[in-house]
Amino acid sequence: MEGFRVYAVRPDSVFGKLGIANGDTVVAVRDAGGDLLGAPTRDALARIRAATKLEVEIARGGRTLTLTYVLR
Repeated sequence: MEGFRVYAVRPDSVFGKLGIANGDTVVAVRDAGGDLLGAPTRDALARIRAATKLEVEIARGGRTLTLTYVLR
């Protein structure tokens, strides 16, 4: 599986409050149009800032979960 594994996420941190936990593997990040946002380049970060919705696909405990965030 490709992606990156996250560690040292505290439950009271921003990532913890967003539902991301220690040991999760972030597999994909998609914008409202379903377009995959690849490597964290300036273009990808600009698209995230302008997004109204993001979907983060993670692998946790052998399952794949999609976390959906509506941005204002």
